[in-house]
Amino acid sequence: MREEEICALDIADLGRHYRSGSLSPVDVTRAALDRIRRLDGCLNAFVTVLEEPALAQVRVAEEELRRGIDRGPLHGVPVSLKDIFDTAGVRTTAASRVWRDRVPSQSATTALRLEAAGTILWANATCSSSHTALSTLTMASATTHGTPSGRPAARAAARPPRWAPE
Repeated sequence: MREEEICALDIADLGRHYRSGSLSPVDVTRAALDRIRRLDGCLNAFVTVLEEPALAQVRVAEEELRRGIDRGPLHGVPVSLKDIFDTAGVRTTAASRVWRDRVPSQSATTALRLEAAGTILWANATCSSSHTALSTLTMASATTHGTPSGRPAARAAARPPRWAPE
């Protein structure tokens, strides 16, 4: 399956492909990382990209699924979090110059729950400084018009490029 086809899948489709063995979580995560490498230079949609940790996590998830260990519908699904959710050991800036080098020692509950569900954190998505903890996960779509957060992102939600399966 091509990168565009993989990134057009929704989570339910990913789960079916993973469990039937017709698509690998490693291939999906690599497709998302390849896409970010290719497109993010002009979009600046991500603050921190976690290529090596994501590949290590997804190899474990793929092995678990192969052995019949299934954590649920999000197992092996790559996700990006808004850059307001603390993730232990991952630079989290909350769009603040003051926190540009901040690396929290503990993860937010949201990050912990997604990790327990078997998701693969592959990036922290850009947000505006007005975002709060009530913000949601970043839309997997972006546009070259405006920023990848806030109202421009809402308008861009249905437009390519999609970073990863939604």
